[in-house]
Amino acid sequence: NNLTINRDNGLTLNSQALTVNTLTIAGTTSQLTLGGNTTIAGTGSTVAAGTTLNIPVGITLNVNEGKALTNSGTITNNGDLILKSSTTGTASLLSTATVNNVTQQRYLSSNQRGWRLLSNPLASSTFGTLATNSTTPLTLGSGASGSYNSVLNTWSSGTDTDNMLSQQAYKVFVRGRTSEVTGTSYSVSPPSNV
Repeated sequence: NNLTINRDNGLTLNSQALTVNTLTIAGTTSQLTLGGNTTIAGTGSTVAAGTTLNIPVGITLNVNEGKALTNSGTITNNGDLILKSSTTGTASLLSTATVNNVTQQRYLSSNQRGWRLLSNPLASSTFGTLATNSTTPLTLGSGASGSYNSVLNTWSSGTDTDNMLSQQAYKVFVRGRTSEVTGTSYSVSPPSNV
C-alpha cells in the first residue's frame, strides 16, 4: 500500500501500473521515474527536498479525490499529473516549485443554474476554455465572469474571452450542461449536476 524511495541513485518502475496509498520520495538524492500510470489513493504523499519524481511522456499520475501530493523537491512532468475531483473531495498539489502539465479538476455539485465562486491555482486560461474543456462541457451565462477586488470590496463583470488569472478570486455564472441548455431553456428538468 505504501511506497518509499530512499536511495542514493534512481529507481525506474517500467511498465508498472500502480495504485499506492502513500508515495514518499525521501533522502537527499533519491529519484523515482514512473514507467507506467500511477494513482495516489492516500494522504501524505511527498517528494522531499533534494529528491525528484519523473513523469515521462505518455504516463499519467493521478492524485485521487481529497488527497494531497506535497512537493519540496522536483517534479519533472512530461506526461500528465491529474488532481481529481468528485463528490468526495478535490485533490491538491502543494509545491515549492513550478510543476508543468497539471490538470486541476473541480467538481461542482449543484444542478442549479447560478453563480459559483472559483479560483485558479494554475496558469491563466479563459473562462470559455474552462467551460468547453470541462469533463462535462458547460454553458456560461452572458456577463458570466468577474474578479473580486478586495481593496474596493467590489466585483467586476466579464465575458468568456477574459483570462482567469492564477491566484485570483472569481465569480462564474453556470447555466448548466451544454447538452441540456439553450439560452435560458432547458431540455432536462431538473438539470443535471455539472
